[in-house]
Amino acid sequence: MGRLEGKIALITGAGRGNGLAMAELFAKEGAKVSCTDLDGDLAQETAKRSGNGVAVQGDVSKPEDADRMVGETVAAFGGLDILVNNAGILRLGGLADLSVDDWDHQQAVNVRGPFLMTRAALPYLAKKGGSVIMIASLTGLKGIRQGVGYSSSKHALIGMTRSLALDLAPQNIRVNALCPGIIDTGMAEQLRSQRRANLSYDEYLAEVGRLYPMGRLGKPEDVAFAALHFASDESAWATGTIHSIDGGAMLL
Repeated sequence: MGRLEGKIALITGAGRGNGLAMAELFAKEGAKVSCTDLDGDLAQETAKRSGNGVAVQGDVSKPEDADRMVGETVAAFGGLDILVNNAGILRLGGLADLSVDDWDHQQAVNVRGPFLMTRAALPYLAKKGGSVIMIASLTGLKGIRQGVGYSSSKHALIGMTRSLALDLAPQNIRVNALCPGIIDTGMAEQLRSQRRANLSYDEYLAEVGRLYPMGRLGKPEDVAFAALHFASDESAWATGTIHSIDGGAMLL
């Protein structure tokens, strides 16, 4: 029997990267998975790959979409036990050159989205308790150069995690956050193209990986296995946890 046997999970941003890895692992461990993404085709592909999911297209920053994505999940599977707020975007820029639109867009997806999704999921999670997992970032703990918008949004998500953990504990709803370092996903390629365009992607991975005590960047599977722990009953007494997955970067 899998570690999530009989559970129902909704994962935002499930079309690629960490979201795809979590959807596949959760399904392998027995969960029924609602694979949501702004890109409906990618959501559909993840649902097919997971073998135990449905695809739901939607924008987490829109209240009507958040309500609909949760509603379609419940209609398909009959309930909801796990919510993973994974959808996020990165727009680099310092105080003088980050546009107001880019600031607002990051806050809308990275902060407003988890707020709306958790609010929409609450009535269903409250029926028998459950787990909310926020995918924050190491930059929410340490900051990042030229990342005032992104880092601010992830700091806010950590604060949301701690506050919601207190508010929802009486309903047996656990709220925890994962803080990955740089993961080998499309976001790492975005960082390379904006910061080290003279390097190939493999060269960039090797260069940045040497900055981590463990000598490499993270993989989507690293995030997925950490999320699995907080989604499962193994973490039944853990809430408000801010868990770094960073190859030792917080030690530096």
